[in-house]
Amino acid sequence: MKIRTIQPGAMTWDLNEDEMKKALEAELRKIALNTKAVNLLHNAIYKEEYARIKSCKTAKEIWDMLETAHVGNNQVNHTRIRLLAKEYQKFE
Repeated sequence: MKIRTIQPGAMTWDLNEDEMKKALEAELRKIALNTKAVNLLHNAIYKEEYARIKSCKTAKEIWDMLETAHVGNNQVNHTRIRLLAKEYQKFE
């Protein structure tokens, strides 16, 4: 078996051919699953939403963008809760 060295950046790994094949297969599977998820998300959203996500490369980026747009982040949610609590107190 040949030993090959993969050197991305400063890290170096020594892998034999079987390990390289398994690593490549795992990476290709991740890419295929991400592509499938991105296509699913693109087909599931309205045209108006597409402008928000068209620059996203991964399904995770798309999901996070849509979640922030529709649900908000923690700060927005806390502010929303405080405002709703104040409105509720006015009705008591």
